[in-house]
Amino acid sequence: MEESHCAYSLSQTDSGWMWRLFDEDGVMIADGSAPDQSTAQKGVMAAFWRGVGSASSFLTDEQPGGDSTLGT
Repeated sequence: MEESHCAYSLSQTDSGWMWRLFDEDGVMIADGSAPDQSTAQKGVMAAFWRGVGSASSFLTDEQPGGDSTLGT
């Protein structure tokens, strides 16, 4: 199995927290928002693990307390 790398960012906004997940080429592959930092952190980690399990699919889900999209 080939190892791949990714990165994420968390940003505070006026209405809560925004997160983004990037592939190893710097392309954003998922993003979402949440009312607090803890929920945003959980959202980005959930998106990461969904992406690992579904590398060739496109998913749109709603996270508890926030929204997220994942495209791979």
